[in-house]
Amino acid sequence: MPYRLVHVFAAIPLSPGAELRAFYRAVAAVNESEAMSQGVLFVPLALPEGSADKSLFQSAIDYNIRLCAYYIQAGDAPGFSHEYALALACRDDAALPMRQVAVLQEGAEFESRARSLLSGWLESPAVEVARRSADETDREFVRQLIFDLVSDELGMAAWPEAMRAPLLEIQFQARMRGIREAYPEAEEELLTANGEYIDRHTKIRSHLSGRPRHPTLWRKSNALGRLLMVNLIAALH
Repeated sequence: MPYRLVHVFAAIPLSPGAELRAFYRAVAAVNESEAMSQGVLFVPLALPEGSADKSLFQSAIDYNIRLCAYYIQAGDAPGFSHEYALALACRDDAALPMRQVAVLQEGAEFESRARSLLSGWLESPAVEVARRSADETDREFVRQLIFDLVSDELGMAAWPEAMRAPLLEIQFQARMRGIREAYPEAEEELLTANGEYIDRHTKIRSHLSGRPRHPTLWRKSNALGRLLMVNLIAALH
């Protein structure tokens, strides 16, 4: 039976770790008792226990939050103010899948409250996150994405349009050409939420290993796949 995956990010301090383990238990319990029978699988996303420096994973954390439908934070969660602000921004962006941001009090009731939230979220409208191959109809989206990123990188927002436009076009052409030359076997893909664009990444198949590799491009890092896989495995157990 195919499952609809619903990603939930947990902003929980890693020390002492009691709430993080409670979060995983809550997800596993709801998956087993309710979600799987409805064709749903909650996928918990969080930093693995023992991660000493969150900044090493920051780009992957941000990307994970953008893909999540729900965000749970344990109390004030010291060190997670950036993630909380990002989650609120994603919730308020209709083009992204984030539906709710919740803050739960730390302590003995954390697990039961997390289970109640997850059970309630099963009744929410489905958010369909899908991946598909890009084609010529997506070229304008890709162009605008690169324009926005380059403009942010170079601080071009206040530049006269007559100066910005040709420079952005040069950057777009150069970056696309650079990707094609560096990764000749690349397959361009798009992520969508309910049919709307989320983000773009380029999938590379290595001639040496035959396994997909993901270069760091536009808010995606190599750590993302590892974080998703670690937490998906946790959800299945």
